[in-house]
Amino acid sequence: MVIENGEFEDWRGSKADPVRHGGVAAASIACVVEVLENMVFLSNATNFVAYFLKSMHYSAAESANMVTNFMGTSFLLTIFGGFVSDSFLTRFKTFIIFCTLELLGLILLTIQAQNSRLLPAINSNPSKTQEAILYTGLYAIAAGVGGVKAALPAHGADQLNHGNQRLISSFFNWFFFSLCFGGLIASTVMIWIEENLGWNWSFKISVVTLSVALCIFAMGFPIYRHKRPGGSPLTRIYKVFASAIGNRKMLLPEAEYAQIYGEKRNRDKLRFLNKALIGDSVTATDVEETKTFLGLLPIFASTIMMNCCLAQLMTFSVQQGNIMDRSLNNFIIPTQSLSVFPLFIMLASIPVYEYFIRLFRLKNNNRPRMLNMFQPLRRIGIGLALASGSMAAAAIVEAKRREAAHDGVTLSVFWLGWQYLLLGVSDMLTLGGMLEFFYSEAPDSMRSMSTALSWCSTSMGYFVSSVLVTICNSASGHFGKEWLGGKDLNRTRLDLFYTLLCILNFINLLNYIFWAKRAFYFTRMGSHFSHTLFLLFCLCITQISATYAAGCSSLKLTGGKKQYSNCTELPSLNSTLHFTYNATNSSLSIAFSAPPPRPDGWIAWAVNPLATGMAGSQALLAFKANGSMVVKTYNISSYSSIVEGKLSFDVWDLEAESDKDGKMTLYGSLKVAATAEKLNQVWQVGPGVVDGHPKKHDFAKANLAALGELKLVEKLSPAASSPSPSPAQSANSNSGSGLRVSEINAAFRILGLISLLVLM
Repeated sequence: MVIENGEFEDWRGSKADPVRHGGVAAASIACVVEVLENMVFLSNATNFVAYFLKSMHYSAAESANMVTNFMGTSFLLTIFGGFVSDSFLTRFKTFIIFCTLELLGLILLTIQAQNSRLLPAINSNPSKTQEAILYTGLYAIAAGVGGVKAALPAHGADQLNHGNQRLISSFFNWFFFSLCFGGLIASTVMIWIEENLGWNWSFKISVVTLSVALCIFAMGFPIYRHKRPGGSPLTRIYKVFASAIGNRKMLLPEAEYAQIYGEKRNRDKLRFLNKALIGDSVTATDVEETKTFLGLLPIFASTIMMNCCLAQLMTFSVQQGNIMDRSLNNFIIPTQSLSVFPLFIMLASIPVYEYFIRLFRLKNNNRPRMLNMFQPLRRIGIGLALASGSMAAAAIVEAKRREAAHDGVTLSVFWLGWQYLLLGVSDMLTLGGMLEFFYSEAPDSMRSMSTALSWCSTSMGYFVSSVLVTICNSASGHFGKEWLGGKDLNRTRLDLFYTLLCILNFINLLNYIFWAKRAFYFTRMGSHFSHTLFLLFCLCITQISATYAAGCSSLKLTGGKKQYSNCTELPSLNSTLHFTYNATNSSLSIAFSAPPPRPDGWIAWAVNPLATGMAGSQALLAFKANGSMVVKTYNISSYSSIVEGKLSFDVWDLEAESDKDGKMTLYGSLKVAATAEKLNQVWQVGPGVVDGHPKKHDFAKANLAALGELKLVEKLSPAASSPSPSPAQSANSNSGSGLRVSEINAAFRILGLISLLVLM
């Protein structure tokens, strides 16, 4: 029997029987295999770090880069795997060949790990031969993963009736569920095995597991149906562009064009490609395929930013969790298992989503416009909007965590649940929608390669995340202090980085809506949908704005000493200054906080009435004496002359304290000139005090940069009409300031809710 173009065939090459070939059972095998394959892939990604460090003797930085390059290469090679699957082999054969290649690479690394002659000697670098074996096995696995991830989802969807779009959508939902379930096993069972039985057991189990996955997939060959590859799609795309460029100066009569091109849906898009039809070298189908594939690329590019947010769950969110309270009753949650939270959320969201869709369809079966809400493009759009919301939530939680840390309080790690929840649901909607959209809308001859765009988006997201971190640190470093510099998150501005991601995601969302409204079936309902996405983001932004409106003036220092009208993070020495200027009596109340270099060290804040440097400064210096914090005043006439004594201006209410992390805070009030609009301030930290004389501080770059101007800004607050209070008195006298902050906070929330209700 002759197989017509586009028809399915069985393993013998005959026309597939819809009763015996394909169906839900055949598609389910792909989901089962994905659980095992993804478990192997992710468990090795974590196991490789220990293997490179302990057995191959690479440095920590080299090991981390090797793993990052391995994962990025694996996802990027899905394009190559998809190209092979579409051009030369069936998806079944592509999976068998590439999974075998992955298995051989894994076996090679397992043999190397078990054979001491193939490993470098203790405290020695690997030889060229040993490195060759390592990289051969490593990138054989990466190439195998690329082919497997490109072919498997497309093969599973091929088994289903393409006339039932709901069935196709459900398959990709459960395929995503299988992917997450494999990740969950890798993050729990495999991590336990690596920590308790050794990393070498992980290699052995991975070999067995991948072998089982290959056997399960191969055993289904009698019930599979396949499509014959149609040749290289890239060649056809090249021919279309070459022909269109060659005929760019020629005209194609509209009547002749309509006769050749017919009623294909993309006839009026990318019209410059229509000139490829002049002559006999290119068919209308080739032009249609080219336009369709090009139409997928803007959607692909619009999802990269969401995957950039997803990368934060594996990096900064884990670092946040490390310094938060990870106790659950008497159990301490392991750091490596923090990634389990988003996986649980993603796993739970699939059955809930499927149930919700089924319930919604039953109630709106006669309202097709309502059912359009579950089309892939709208699903992706909701996912992108939730990605913005997740970064808004992450910024708020991080701001509150830092504030609590400054108060000596450790927040529970479960506060991260908000960003995990939003980003987990976002990933479910976006990746599941991408797989369905790219498969359903791609030309039949390019479905594997188009589906691979989903995995490439993941790879590009991690790359963009690394670039953004570098750019942020470089840009913020030019203005005084890197946002993400250093190892202590309490002294970074991760909240600002999350806010930046939120804003970039919103811009990306607008870009996505622009392209989606012009693509395929994003119909008239798109305008209402885009309004909903916009309002969802605006509500998130009002929450962030309210948080930052409350940030400085409501910040309580350790022990609840005082609230101040202004606060600033000084550009060096990880120090902060809170202050209130009272223009009525020309007084300035300050709270200077900084970590000394040693537990018995000192911190100092000074005003220089005549110059900008340390020489000539009038300093307040705090340190520990006999277990208690004391504050003394010093005249610094020169770097070699530091004399304790009375300052040239009045000071009062001097005291200091130290928190459990060793950070010191110096409180005081001082008289300033009535006409002063700014002060020259200097701050410093040092190693200790001997016989009343502070030891010399370091002369590192950060120490030499510890100076600047303090602008005195009058605030219309209770502090402006009363003398500057001491720290001990300030709790009641600054209640008005706290009230104003709460009113601002409430106003932002009410504004967001009113906007949502009115504009909807």
